[in-house]
Amino acid sequence: VSVRVSGVALLQTRAHSLMVSSLAFVPQDDNMLISGGLDAFICVWRLPDDAQAGSAPLVPVLCLRGHASGVTHLCCFRRGGVKK
Repeated sequence: VSVRVSGVALLQTRAHSLMVSSLAFVPQDDNMLISGGLDAFICVWRLPDDAQAGSAPLVPVLCLRGHASGVTHLCCFRRGGVKK
């Protein structure tokens, strides 16, 4: 996963063996990010606070496997259903 702003890498790590095709933030926690890849994995990440950024390599909190093919879409909802 490589998070970039204006072409500058802010965050870079390796957990997926193929291209990451989808990212979603967890609505309840701005520091949680979910990535889905063409390797059929979904990884859950805890992003460091600004003060901790770059101090340690980023590793996923959890990786889920078992999809029959690549993960191309992710969506997170707040507890309680779809917000209208």
